[in-house]
Amino acid sequence: MRALAALTACAFLLGGASSLSAQTLTPTSPPPAVSNPPPAASNPPPVVSNPPPVVSNPQPAAPSSPTITTLTSFSVGNWSAGAYSVAGGTTLDHCAGAATYNSGITIAFAVSSNFQWSMGLFDPNWNLAMGTTYPVAFTIDGSSPDFATATAIGANEVDIPLAPTVALFKKFMEGEMLKVEAATQVFSFKLTNTSELLPDLLKCVEAYAGVAPPSSNPFVKG
Repeated sequence: MRALAALTACAFLLGGASSLSAQTLTPTSPPPAVSNPPPAASNPPPVVSNPPPVVSNPQPAAPSSPTITTLTSFSVGNWSAGAYSVAGGTTLDHCAGAATYNSGITIAFAVSSNFQWSMGLFDPNWNLAMGTTYPVAFTIDGSSPDFATATAIGANEVDIPLAPTVALFKKFMEGEMLKVEAATQVFSFKLTNTSELLPDLLKCVEAYAGVAPPSSNPFVKG
């Protein structure tokens, strides 16, 4: 309906323009000349003899940070998830899902385009040195601990690469409680809906990068 109204208005304006062009315009008498023009100013403003110099080497504009594009987004329970591009492009970098707990800490799981997966922790109260590494241990439902290295990727966030095994992936899927032990604190998280989230992250990557390679562990059924 809006397109039809616009076309109708356009046709009306074109028709009006053509009818006006067919009219004969009769010239009117010119306005009378001014017999007593105002006198010129006796004291004109002085000419600036030393104008400001032109900057020959202007400072270049600061380059803008490459943008990371959200390729798609979805949710699983309380987890907000999506597919994210490489910086400055539209190629998939990773799929990730995150949830914030009552403690104020956000935990995230990510699967990269080459099927490496990781866990991230974010707390706005942390003050970390970028690039610093920290040893951590984590357990699921009281199982024997797994050890990993957390790397600060910001003042408030660490990234923890996880072993690319089906066994560990299933442990996170089927577990109920995760405990992460740092140097001075233990963080606890309920693994609610990870049985759905983690497979969905894997499918998300497969939608962009193709089917995941088979596991190299012959004793674990895929």
